[in-house]
Amino acid sequence: MTINYPIRIPVYEFAEISWAPLSVVANPRSAFTGKGQIQVFEGQWWEGQVTFPQLPVELASSLTGFLTALNGREGTFLLGDPSHQKPQGQAKDNASSPLINGAGQIGNQISIRNGPVAVTGWLAQGDLLQLGAEGTASLHKVTKSTDTDASGLATIDIWPRLRKSPVDGAGIILEGAQGLFRLNQDGASWSVSPPTQHDSGFACIEAF
Repeated sequence: MTINYPIRIPVYEFAEISWAPLSVVANPRSAFTGKGQIQVFEGQWWEGQVTFPQLPVELASSLTGFLTALNGREGTFLLGDPSHQKPQGQAKDNASSPLINGAGQIGNQISIRNGPVAVTGWLAQGDLLQLGAEGTASLHKVTKSTDTDASGLATIDIWPRLRKSPVDGAGIILEGAQGLFRLNQDGASWSVSPPTQHDSGFACIEAF
């Protein structure tokens, strides 16, 4: 049977997750004056390191099966930050279903509609949001506190930048936000401490 990616991580209890937001920024310097010049390119992506606690054999078996099914860098999976399952801004107490407001958006901002009316600090700096779903899911961090206006409109500053324009009216996920990732190497490994304890983890990179 063909495996349909992305597949789910069967054990969503981590000992540790390390995140690395990477940007392509050059800083060439003059060989004569030492003066530097910043050159910002479009490349922005997440990398991560996931470590699991010691697991009993039943859970470890599911996890190692998941890692094997990824077939190195071929397969993809969804991953989020379990410490940021809900916004820290006022959105945690203001139920709404924000939608992309307008087609053709690109860059490090998104315009939304259908937010709560006139809320200061609706999203806090550092909140996470998800655009797309399954194979198109992308994980973004809010880089500036976001207010909504009297019509429920807002402009959200995000990282990483949009790699393709979201569809007008598409939904935005604010709780349990995840992105699409793949292994950052061509295989996976784990260790066993007899009789039943397993140690495992993996390095991953955003898939796009």
